[in-house]
Amino acid sequence: MDKNSWLVIIIIALLWSIGAVGLYAYNQDIQSLFLSINCFAVIIATTINLISTVRGQATKRLENTFNFIKRWDDSLMTQARMYTRELLEQSTAKADDEIMADLNNDKELKRSVVSVFNFFQAMYMSIDSGVVNEDILKRGFSSSYCRYFDAFRVWRESCTKYEDIAGYKDLHALYHRWSRYS
Repeated sequence: MDKNSWLVIIIIALLWSIGAVGLYAYNQDIQSLFLSINCFAVIIATTINLISTVRGQATKRLENTFNFIKRWDDSLMTQARMYTRELLEQSTAKADDEIMADLNNDKELKRSVVSVFNFFQAMYMSIDSGVVNEDILKRGFSSSYCRYFDAFRVWRESCTKYEDIAGYKDLHALYHRWSRYS
């Protein structure tokens, strides 16, 4: 347990001691004093359980965060990033219709772009639900995500018209959250 957890337990013990002394001084009954010891044991056990649960949730949240970081290096994501990087390097020189033609003519490239955006959509949903640490993910991914988001603007706009509108709203929300950090 950390320093703050011990501090909480010490404060509870101190308050119980003051209460037990006051109870005994008021009642002059040793039986009431022993009953208060039972109450103290229950309160301390509950406090320790609560502290353990909160720490477990924080640990799980951190594990979920680092699982996203690990997924970024999976072979499928690495392949997706390589394809996407090639297009990103060329996207400043390519017109919108050329980018769409490349995506429509190369199924692997299109699948890689979809994989990258699906990854970021899942990340946004995890951030939005509070199961990951956004600050860590933002530091690691905000600049990459904003580059992908900007480079594939024409593709995103075409997908928004015909496909998963709600999913693409998530991508926009993530971009607006992170664009000031990239």
